[in-house]
Amino acid sequence: MQHPKPETWRWIVEMGLAEDIGKGDLTSELLIAADKPATAHIVARQEMVACGLKVAAEFFFMLDAAMQCEGLAKEGELVAPGAKLLR
Repeated sequence: MQHPKPETWRWIVEMGLAEDIGKGDLTSELLIAADKPATAHIVARQEMVACGLKVAAEFFFMLDAAMQCEGLAKEGELVAPGAKLLR
């Protein structure tokens, strides 16, 4: 199976970020130190087929090129509720 090239979907990521973030999130800026490292997970809420993890990671890379993302599920894998998909 051939995956779509980033240039075919990157514009969707850019539009989503522009719509969701706009000029920023004031609450986060006030409560969370910008230089403090953090770890987060994207977790499945129900049984599902994992897909689009590269696109999800691209959102984070566009916010901060130094971001580190690790796929924890394989594309096309059936995962259980509570499975961690991306770190």
